[in-house]
Amino acid sequence: MRTIFKDKTNSGDMLSPAFINNQSRSAMQNIKSGNGLMVNQVGDDLLINQIPQRRLLPFVIPCVAFLPPIPTSGFRYVFWVDANNVIDGVTGTGDNQIWVAYYGQEEYYPQQKYTSLSGIPLN
Repeated sequence: MRTIFKDKTNSGDMLSPAFINNQSRSAMQNIKSGNGLMVNQVGDDLLINQIPQRRLLPFVIPCVAFLPPIPTSGFRYVFWVDANNVIDGVTGTGDNQIWVAYYGQEEYYPQQKYTSLSGIPLN
């Protein structure tokens, strides 16, 4: 029988102490992380951490009494209140739902339900 110093063995091979001692190190080096995880070797140990996720800022949708002008870049969401609501002393003219407009569009579009209101801002 022969003593081996490689990563793989065949049936009947004699194993060297170095090969046996290297098995845990070899196994640790072959551990691969999935999405959202990272693996770092610290001495003879592995440290598995979750990759910190990007924190998103809160998405705030303002309440409006009337539709503001179409944005000049990006997009704008608004919650257009009805006549039962007053915002900054102005009675609402909407239908209590979220409306959105993107740069380049001519009007807002409702996001929750059908409406008979026009999404064209008065300004």
